[in-house]
Amino acid sequence: MALNHNSSVGILDRSAKLPIYEQLYLELKRRIRAGYYERRQFPSRQQACEEFEISAISVKRAFNRLHQEAFISMSRGRHTIVQPLAQKSKLNSNLDTLLTDINLNDLTTSVSTIGHERSIAGEDVCAILNCDNTTLVDQTTRLRRLDDAPFSLVRVIVPLHIAKVFGPGRFEEPISSKLLKKYGFELSDVNERISACIASRDVSKVLEIPDGAPVLKIVRTFLANGKDAIFCTVGYYRSDKYEYGGRRALPASWQGV
Repeated sequence: MALNHNSSVGILDRSAKLPIYEQLYLELKRRIRAGYYERRQFPSRQQACEEFEISAISVKRAFNRLHQEAFISMSRGRHTIVQPLAQKSKLNSNLDTLLTDINLNDLTTSVSTIGHERSIAGEDVCAILNCDNTTLVDQTTRLRRLDDAPFSLVRVIVPLHIAKVFGPGRFEEPISSKLLKKYGFELSDVNERISACIASRDVSKVLEIPDGAPVLKIVRTFLANGKDAIFCTVGYYRSDKYEYGGRRALPASWQGV
């Protein structure tokens, strides 16, 4: 069959492990974010079946998820429409300016502490904090909501000997270099590692996303006195609510790869 110039058949990869309905959901969400449907009508289920050459059940599952996440509005006997706020609740920023960008975009956020526990540092935490596997840590878990929907889940992990200096509950509040200096820690550096991963069942439940949905994982290690890791944060950010962006100067010796 000859394909016209508007065909979207090649966008979906039938050989990929990611289900076809999930690929369609991600593609339609990307188009919504890019403003593609500001200039044209959002497709009906039948039109999507024909455009992408996939089954009605796959289209239905993708549309239902978009509807559940408030990207589109569906009603019987009427056109499916893109929600007016669908493009306004996703942030594109660098984490250093995250809260500033939230304010500039006039978005409403709230933060709540949803858990606190003391335990022996696991293997992953030991590697982040450069400690041994007998180290006790305090872990506080905070949930940030953006426009009344879960946005990020961040765990603040503090070695017990550091936590005792700060006192109970201190890391349930926002952390700043001024606060650290008050307790005798001169913040010197922050190591940051960013990766894409699949949400675990616990993370997906709190962030109200499907099991196995992609999330942005950001691990930060805060150093004092040039070398000592005093605490770390492990954050999971919804990919439909946040994307990391930034600009970097290119060196004269730059070359493409």
